[in-house]
Amino acid sequence: MERIKRFVPTFRYYLDHADQNEELIERHARQLAYRQLISPESLRNMTDLELGQVIGTLGRLELVRSEFERSPVS
Repeated sequence: MERIKRFVPTFRYYLDHADQNEELIERHARQLAYRQLISPESLRNMTDLELGQVIGTLGRLELVRSEFERSPVS
């Protein structure tokens, strides 16, 4: 029983921060996807339309990031 009690605070912390954990996992997945998408090999084989889509998506992500950084902290 004592062994289980040791893990309770860690588990509570995990539950309290589950949304943040999911966001980090999703962010990491996006980073991996974009690294593959803009790799030298991918860029060599990319069509103009695909390149435009990538640039548009990255532009929107930058806009969201800059808006987030300007928002007041609650």
